[in-house]
Amino acid sequence: MDPPNERHVGDLGNVEADNHGRAVFVVEDGIISVEDIIGRAVVIHAQEDDLGQGNNHLSKKTGNAGEAIVCGIIARSSGLFQNKKQICACDGTTLWEES
Repeated sequence: MDPPNERHVGDLGNVEADNHGRAVFVVEDGIISVEDIIGRAVVIHAQEDDLGQGNNHLSKKTGNAGEAIVCGIIARSSGLFQNKKQICACDGTTLWEES
């Protein structure tokens, strides 16, 4: 994750996905806490955030990170490894996997 002095509140930095489109990361942050993000949206963009340093007119506004490709809401969970629901009841999609 990018250092706190290189991003704004709510910007969790750049995350790199593998060839299958999966990313595993742990966030330890001195700017926001877990309570600050519960119920908030998360957006993943198609490209790397240039941290406002690029020459594109969108650099200072959006980090020139491209279109939003995934959006979701951060929800409260049961405890660590206590949520047994791994498959969505609506369509059978795998929601998460323990590693």
